Amino acid sequence: MSLLCNHYTSPHRQNIISHTQKKYPILFFLTVFCKICHMSEKVKVEKRDILGKKVKKLRKSGLLPANVYGKDIESVSVQIPVKDFGALYEKVGETGIVEVSLDGKSIPALIHNVQIDPLTHNPIHADFLKINLKEKITAHIPIEIIGESPIVKEGQASFMNPISEIEVEALPTDLPEHIEVNIEGLEQIGDQITVKDIKVPQGVEVKTDQSAVVATIAEIKEEPEPEPVEPEDEGEAEAEAPKEEGEGEKEATEEKEEPQEQKQD
Repeated sequence: MSLLCNHYTSPHRQNIISHTQKKYPILFFLTVFCKICHMSEKVKVEKRDILGKKVKKLRKSGLLPANVYGKDIESVSVQIPVKDFGALYEKVGETGIVEVSLDGKSIPALIHNVQIDPLTHNPIHADFLKINLKEKITAHIPIEIIGESPIVKEGQASFMNPISEIEVEALPTDLPEHIEVNIEGLEQIGDQITVKDIKVPQGVEVKTDQSAVVATIAEIKEEPEPEPVEPEDEGEAEAEAPKEEGEGEKEATEEKEEPQEQKQD
């Protein structure tokens, strides 16, 4: 998918592509179609009858519950071996075109809404969104940070990456695998890169708020050291110790008895 995107979005090829598309539309379509067939990954899924809470048994048997749905297709509950899905997802992510084979039919789709178990970090559910290669779709594209800030490299500041992906709209064949953001130009504390500073391939429209901060340089915050607890003086501790119940009355009684003993003498 990345090679396909690079081929059709690199700036020095745009004029040639535009000219070919206008003058030879059929040739252009066949070229793109062949590229897609060659580059897209294929996966076979099966319809599933196990639904609801019973899918736990399905997962224990090594199968991942999923759905195939789209604009002009009725949602179908399917299943796929977890290992097969894991290998597929690692290759294409959520931006690579996948040919889903279902009941002998091939459906172009994108992996969508992947749910991950927070404890095992394994997928527990996923969707295959059917796409129309001629219609634009929205997708979340991962941000890949490249380079290194000089001030961070020197240990005088810290780097922060508030958002890790941005939402874009484009034709399925124009979706980039990721978007690179170079932070070598961030040289001072407070320097930042926002969404509006990101360069995206032609044909890709960014939907995320333009003012959203993608990368920034912040001051290193030192955690305050805990104050040492000084041990109490033993004399003060004894002086402040509360008297036991009845102790004060006993002392007062003894003081009153002393004069009586003197009178008897």
